[in-house]
Amino acid sequence: MKKILTLVAVLAAFSSVSFSQTEKGKIFVSGSSNLNFTSRQEQVTEDDGTEKELSITHFNIKPSLGYFFANNFAVAISFNYELNKEGDYKYREALVGPMLRYYILESNIKPYVQGGLMFGANKIRYNAAGECKENVFRWDLGAGVAFFLNDYVSIDLGLGYSSVSKESKYDDDEFEVFNESRDINAIAFTGGLTIVF
Repeated sequence: MKKILTLVAVLAAFSSVSFSQTEKGKIFVSGSSNLNFTSRQEQVTEDDGTEKELSITHFNIKPSLGYFFANNFAVAISFNYELNKEGDYKYREALVGPMLRYYILESNIKPYVQGGLMFGANKIRYNAAGECKENVFRWDLGAGVAFFLNDYVSIDLGLGYSSVSKESKYDDDEFEVFNESRDINAIAFTGGLTIVF
């Protein structure tokens, strides 16, 4: 009988701790990434025999600030910043938008589902003369698991689907101006950290 009472007491304490992590009124800050940071140097030989060194950098981060308006249900404002640089080619993207996240279980391991919209722009510089500006609209759906290390910190691992629409205007001193629309669909693995206050 003592073992059963001890087990019930431990489970009750565990569930009250895990519920307090995502309860109504809490605020959270999180940061995630597609875990693809690259920085490398390459030696390139062109068709005419010219050799040059090429520096390549890729980086992506997505911080969010959110509020639990109901137990396990949060609304957030998310930001996305991406940088790609390869020699003379430079791509920068900045997006912002709302996100909803719902945590499913009452434990220290909490599966979640989320969705969001993002709006913004990017700038692509091809060389000293050419530049492209794009308006960007993106929506995301995803699911994952938050591993709460304590009442305040979780490590988040997820899988998400993104659909991105871009409208471009390319302007180059050597070529004519043209417009372009593109739709991009992608699946990505993400990892991140969440701090709950």
